[in-house]
Amino acid sequence: MRGTLGAGPRTCRRSHLGTARRALLRRAARSRAGSLPGVSIQALETFYLCLLVLSSVVIMWFSFYVVLRLFKGQR
Repeated sequence: MRGTLGAGPRTCRRSHLGTARRALLRRAARSRAGSLPGVSIQALETFYLCLLVLSSVVIMWFSFYVVLRLFKGQR
């Protein structure tokens, strides 16, 4: 009968393979981070921040427009 406290050889090997796979995925993610030539991370952050602000302004304008049309429709 196998004991429940100790990890068997199969469990250890799976654990080791999981650790190796995670390390490989981390390395691949780091190498992809700088894969855009000539584009810095700060430039990407600025672009997405501007995109976020622009979409917020458009949403606010549209909501104001809808409320204005609703009030004009009541007259």
